[in-house]
Amino acid sequence: RALGGMKHDMPSPPPPAAPGDDDAPCFARGSTTACRVTRGTSAAEAFPQCFGDAPSTTAEAVLMSSLTAGDLVLASPASVTRVLLNQHVPSKSTSHFVTLHFGGGKLALTPDHVLELDGEWAPAREAKAGSRLSNGRTVERVTDARSGIINPLTASGTILANGVVASVYPEWISTHMLSSKLYPLPLSACNLLTYLFPAPAQTFYDAAIEPLFDGGRATYRKYLEVVPPALVTPAIAALDGLIAAAFVLPPALVVAALAVATRGPRK
Repeated sequence: RALGGMKHDMPSPPPPAAPGDDDAPCFARGSTTACRVTRGTSAAEAFPQCFGDAPSTTAEAVLMSSLTAGDLVLASPASVTRVLLNQHVPSKSTSHFVTLHFGGGKLALTPDHVLELDGEWAPAREAKAGSRLSNGRTVERVTDARSGIINPLTASGTILANGVVASVYPEWISTHMLSSKLYPLPLSACNLLTYLFPAPAQTFYDAAIEPLFDGGRATYRKYLEVVPPALVTPAIAALDGLIAAAFVLPPALVVAALAVATRGPRK
């Protein structure tokens, strides 16, 4: 979070989707790894185990799709963070990706997924040959692909993906979330619930929340586009409270309310 900000101080609506783009800001499911660490392991100890030559004793590089709520992962080479939820675990959806090829590896992200480029937070679509990544490597070329999706949400808002520091957010909300000092991170109802009940929280998300967004991203995007920047935090708070209420309210009531909330603005 010490990086320079993006061009906008306030969150701005996402750019219009390109034809055929299904708006799923994520990492490529089958090729993106994270460094999962054992509790009590420092980042300095974990990094060489995942991305160096040290034996994997208390940390290992694993596919992001294997992560679940409560796992500890590297947020950067110098810090560890907790997985709040892993989005799209049961999803069969695919999305358009840009693949950044660099010496010793590659990283595929959706075009609006934000990562560190040239010392600043920027969407992946702005990467080009010569762009510098957080690991000091230079992007050699950028190619297009289509792949399954995965996106672990973390308490820090960042994750080390294939050795590269990336956010866990799309462009429209990244500035708001990465600059958060109190709410919605690190303090929020959902954050607390995933800390206290990680397995039930992941199970609930997979079963009740994921299908709503997985099947209605187009209307969800329309909803986001009409939220004024000043109302982003209240909107997040409302959704935070609604999801948290699922642990005490009848599931059918909560699912119905979420379906209405993600239906989008009426024409």
